[in-house]
Amino acid sequence: MHALAERSPGFVWRHVDDERAAAIDEGWPLFAETPRLIASFSVWESPEAFMHYVYRTVHGAFLKRSEEWFAPRSRPQHVLWYVPAGVRPTISEARMKVDQYLSKGAGTEVFDVPALKRGVATRSS
Repeated sequence: MHALAERSPGFVWRHVDDERAAAIDEGWPLFAETPRLIASFSVWESPEAFMHYVYRTVHGAFLKRSEEWFAPRSRPQHVLWYVPAGVRPTISEARMKVDQYLSKGAGTEVFDVPALKRGVATRSS
């Protein structure tokens, strides 16, 4: 799936395994208490590019069958936020944004796909 993401239009960057040691120090992987859950961290040019990859490529076919392999979802599939062009968010920021979403829910600063579709989240810059 990572290679497909990296070839997809609008893909910018993703956290890679080579950075694992530093990431562990910063609280990654998220949700380590749930071994049947995968957390990834990537940056896309636009919400449309992200959603195309997630739902309209082979990734979407696997996503539809995810309950066969992964733990039942008690959390959102995706937590999203905007970053300025050229900025690579840190693992600490990702952790903070996920925690913010889990404590406050979707808003203008951090949101999920349903909120994005409802127009709750808008790009501020």
